[in-house]
Amino acid sequence: MPVFDENEGGINNTEGPPGYTTVRGKQTNTWSVTKPPSFFKRIPVVPIILVILVILVALVGIRLYFFETALSDLKAEISPLKGIRGQMAGLQTGFDARIGGANKELHRLQSEIAHLRSEIDAMKGRQKHQAEAASQKQAAEAKKKTASAKKPNPKDRRP
Repeated sequence: MPVFDENEGGINNTEGPPGYTTVRGKQTNTWSVTKPPSFFKRIPVVPIILVILVILVALVGIRLYFFETALSDLKAEISPLKGIRGQMAGLQTGFDARIGGANKELHRLQSEIAHLRSEIDAMKGRQKHQAEAASQKQAAEAKKKTASAKKPNPKDRRP
C-alpha cells in the first residue's frame, strides 16, 4: 500500500507502516524518535556553580567583615584594661614595699620583745637572788638574836 503525505504525494511505495523501509527483505525504522531534553540537561551547570561560588565568597566576606568589626570593638575595650593593669601593677609594687617595710618593723619589734623578756627574766633572777640573800641575812640576824637572848651577858648581871 502506498504512503501519501499531506499533499497526497507518494512518499514510498513499499508496504508496511509509514516510516519503515525494506532493506534486503528487512524492515527498518527511518524515523528517529526524539525525546524531549531532560530537565538536568537543560540546566546550565557552569553558571550555577559560579553563582554558588560567588554567594559563598560573599558570605565569607560578610563574616570576615563582622569578625573584624567585633575584633576592633574588643581591641577598643582591651586598651583601657591595659591601663588599669598598669595601675594595678604600680599599686602591687607599692603594696609589696609597704608589706616589706611592715615585715621589717615586725621582726624588729619581735626581737625587741625577745630582748625585753630576757631582761625581765634577768631582773626576776636578780630579785630572787636578792630575796634569798635578804632572807638568809634575816635568818642569820634572827639566829643571832635568839642566840644572844639565851646567853646571859656578863655585863647584865646585877650585884
